[in-house]
Amino acid sequence: MTDIEYRCLTGEAADEVLGDEYVRLYLANYAEPPYLSGPLYSRERFLQRTGKQVKNDSFVLVSA
Repeated sequence: MTDIEYRCLTGEAADEVLGDEYVRLYLANYAEPPYLSGPLYSRERFLQRTGKQVKNDSFVLVSA
């Protein structure tokens, strides 16, 4: 069995890692109905929305 590493990032650390890997995963998750990669679920909107959220003190990015 493979060990899973969990990471919890906030603030600048979270902002620094939000890049292509997260965008690809996000787009893959929203590529099916009912989302079908509509404008709300585009790369640009994801980065814009998440870029604002990451500045919130309560934002936590958890990855595995």
